[in-house]
Amino acid sequence: MKKQRKPNGWQRVAMAVQTGDVYTKEQLIELLKDKKIHMYRISNYILDIKLFAGGIIKAVKDGRKVTGYQVCNPEVVQAYLRDKGFLEKPAVAKKTKAKKLAEISQPVTETVAADQPTVVSE
Repeated sequence: MKKQRKPNGWQRVAMAVQTGDVYTKEQLIELLKDKKIHMYRISNYILDIKLFAGGIIKAVKDGRKVTGYQVCNPEVVQAYLRDKGFLEKPAVAKKTKAKKLAEISQPVTETVAADQPTVVSE
């Protein structure tokens, strides 16, 4: 098992945007304000996510100005972060034993009388 390290700046940004939702710059500032992230370097952090984690990042624009970012393949970025130890491993469901066929397909012994339909006259 690898030793747990502190995440780099771009890895902190990757942890924030890993869900695949669209994040505006204001939302990123709010999410990362106590993480020592310099917002003037956000484009560099996005480039590092593309290069190192294999993420596909879509820039959301208003005209020529970039207003937000979206990770198009969040499962790849999450797998990278899990491999580096920055995300928890997903919980694995316990396997349950299958019931025997005799327990499943027991014959129905009860009979239930059907209600008579009511006729509404106008």
